[in-house]
Amino acid sequence: APAPPLGLLDNKPIRALGWRSIFPNPCRVRLQGCPGISFFSMQTSPLIFRRVAQAAALHHSLTPLQGPLDKALANHFRQHKKFGSQDRAWLRNLLFAYWRWFGWVQRQPLERGLLLGYLLDGHQIGPEVHAWAVREGLSLADLQGCECPDSFTFTKKLSWIQGLGIAVTAQEVNPLWLPDWGGEQIAVQQEQAPLWLRLQGANPGQLLAELAQQSAQGWLHPQLATACRVAGRGNLEQLSSYRLGLVEVQDLHSQMVGLACNPQPGETWIDLCAGAGGKALQLASLQQGQGQVIGLDIRPAPLEEAASRRRRSGMRNLSFALWDGQTLPKLPACRGVLVDAPCSGSGTWRRAPDLRWRFQPSQLPELAATQTRLLELGSSLVEPGGRLVYATCSLLAEENQIVVQGFLARHPEFHLQPPHLPLASEASAPGLTFWPPGGDGIYLAVMARA
Repeated sequence: APAPPLGLLDNKPIRALGWRSIFPNPCRVRLQGCPGISFFSMQTSPLIFRRVAQAAALHHSLTPLQGPLDKALANHFRQHKKFGSQDRAWLRNLLFAYWRWFGWVQRQPLERGLLLGYLLDGHQIGPEVHAWAVREGLSLADLQGCECPDSFTFTKKLSWIQGLGIAVTAQEVNPLWLPDWGGEQIAVQQEQAPLWLRLQGANPGQLLAELAQQSAQGWLHPQLATACRVAGRGNLEQLSSYRLGLVEVQDLHSQMVGLACNPQPGETWIDLCAGAGGKALQLASLQQGQGQVIGLDIRPAPLEEAASRRRRSGMRNLSFALWDGQTLPKLPACRGVLVDAPCSGSGTWRRAPDLRWRFQPSQLPELAATQTRLLELGSSLVEPGGRLVYATCSLLAEENQIVVQGFLARHPEFHLQPPHLPLASEASAPGLTFWPPGGDGIYLAVMARA
């Protein structure tokens, strides 16, 4: 017997859902199984399928890349000016959603997997997405559970995708080699990460007013006056507070690292892996312009960005320099060294969900060796009575507790010194771990030299 029609196209039953059967001409479609929607326009439906095809092509072209998806997309859009702002936003959301839910959709054909990821991510479902869903064999009854993102919880998402005949478990949303972080944390890891600003001289009331003018919302953290959470689509670079260097983009839990260092005015601090300079800027700000912060990195491009941020901030107690990562340049003895070590980034995978699947556990031993070497180098710069702070944006013990335990066993002149911080953390001896959802996953350990 023939399968029942999925809907009506120009009052004729839809059974074969190819490109031509969906929109031979602009028309009106009635889909079965959804009494609340009788007709909707298909005038713009070709756009959705063009975008889906573009997303599939982009996925295939970017998959071999090892870098984060956001940087790969930025480079692609920079090279291909044909993509407008709406196309860029839509393609970015679609590909990010696919990778965020890749564990559940990876065995589906690519375009169906893209659709399921988009629906699981809680994005708006308009007529175009309805048409795409019909083409992929979903009915409007299948979509009813997705149309209220606020109530579409992780548990409901699991039941929904299982109801489509896709046999997955909650744990399979992650690579199975990862440790069991518990059901609550698994669900949190599927959420989009919040955006935080760090105030370094900005007037809080003025900043909130500026954000409102940019169609964004801001909330000051009740326990940390320098932290402001931002939501909305405002352009932060248009804020006068940003242009004047009075605010910086920095995750809430990342800000705990600088506070754990607690640099005092007049001290000298080294940031051994400064990258784009976010934590070095925080250290210099905490010194109130008095003292010296030197940021080092092996990569020229991030250091150029760091230098630009320093100029915008106007901080004169901060400088950056390139080094080879092996032999330390001539540096003064210092009160403190921050080793914000390169790592898996597992604490930031909400921002880069593709890296969750690109990263392999076989990379951990090499990373741990690099982290250990950097700790050894950094410790040689710390004067007696000074502090060595080790930090990663990882949630894996192989990069955190195990590295610090090994260092302390080899260096009895160092001992743990628990910091006093405004936010709660989990004691993960040795050291502290800050878990999502409030910010990224961050590990830190403060060690004092006798």
